Amino acid sequence: MRPISELKDRALMSLSGKWVAFVAMTLIMVALEGVFSTVGRWFLPETKTVLSMSELLPTTAVLGLSGTTLAMLLLFVPLAWGYQVMFLKTSRSGGDPDVGELFAGYKDYWRVTGTHLLMYLYEILWSLLLVIPGIIKMLSYSMTGYVLRDNPELSFNSAIERSMWLMDGHKADMFVLYLSFIGWGILSVLTCGIGFLWLLPYMQMTMTKFYEALLEEKGAQMAQAGVAGI
Repeated sequence: MRPISELKDRALMSLSGKWVAFVAMTLIMVALEGVFSTVGRWFLPETKTVLSMSELLPTTAVLGLSGTTLAMLLLFVPLAWGYQVMFLKTSRSGGDPDVGELFAGYKDYWRVTGTHLLMYLYEILWSLLLVIPGIIKMLSYSMTGYVLRDNPELSFNSAIERSMWLMDGHKADMFVLYLSFIGWGILSVLTCGIGFLWLLPYMQMTMTKFYEALLEEKGAQMAQAGVAGI
């Protein structure tokens, strides 16, 4: 695995010259989250859940809302996934973010939403044991969104298992990567949340570089195994 500092440097390089576009996309996502939350409360005003967006996609942790309704989830999950994989396309092509990619999850609604809801259910079940197993599983499942983007034939358990395979031996690396953004998160809070419009793209692009590093490493391992005749 590449050093975290290198992944963050690569993320900044990919974001160079594109900050305005990514901040705009982040603002759209945050605004729509607010709209969906309001709509959810209209339909299920008395329904409270323990679900937070931070448990769906790690990059939306700073936008977490306790008491999010089921209606909010069903509306927001495809958008959050689209936001996540939008960075993957930009990382690979070097182009500007595509607003169409932001809404791509609604074109593949049931596969994307169903897989993420199943992933969350697993996290809940593991968390019933203790908090730490739940955190470990969240880290293990953290590449599921990217897997869905790169493997349209996979869904549900298959996509989650692929994420677990990719993250095998790297959950601690991902945890340290999350911790490396704490200082930036505190500074963003001090700006009344405005700083998150820049922090979220930085975090998400770094997570994307992490995923690409995992693919690179696994590919090398498989090639080596093939040469060795394993």
